Amino acid sequence: MKKALRYLVLSALGAVFLIPFLWMLSTSLTPAAEVMAKHRSWIPTHPQWSNYPEALTVLPFQIFLKNTLIVTVLAIICLLYTSPSPRDRTRSRMPSSA
Repeated sequence: MKKALRYLVLSALGAVFLIPFLWMLSTSLTPAAEVMAKHRSWIPTHPQWSNYPEALTVLPFQIFLKNTLIVTVLAIICLLYTSPSPRDRTRSRMPSSA
């Protein structure tokens, strides 16, 4: 019983995270005229695979990628620089609680 409840909760959480991803995928393949329609289906009738090359050429994707890589690399460097190493943690003296 406990295991079934655990699987039910995990499945519900999985759906919560999966549904927006599927909606994003569906919207990316939908023609521009149908995207803002009130009642549109989850699966586009005529998928527009040309939306992907168009999105990469209309916007300055290379600049976005460069900015993302710079921020990511700097964040990793800062994280590694500010986190104490295991050697530092074992050598430091902690005040006793007594």
